[in-house]
Amino acid sequence: MAHPLRADPFVAAEIEAALKPYLGVLPQAELEWMRDQLADTLAEEPAAKALLAAAHPRPEVDESGERVRSQGLRALAEEAAARDKRRR
Repeated sequence: MAHPLRADPFVAAEIEAALKPYLGVLPQAELEWMRDQLADTLAEEPAAKALLAAAHPRPEVDESGERVRSQGLRALAEEAAARDKRRR
């Protein structure tokens, strides 16, 4: 059974690009195993998860509303607010 992350078109395309040198060289069963291993690594390893999150295209916003901001921006805003409070 294929790893659920492989249903994501972006992830599937990246995995296929990584396996391109092995197509026609390894048996299909071996390629399927490699696809699942890559998807599992992207889903479970913290560094791989972070890279995937950074590389994954964000959906376009076609209506107004709240937007997700990265944790880094939130932390910077909180630090700036704390500095402003100390200055008062």
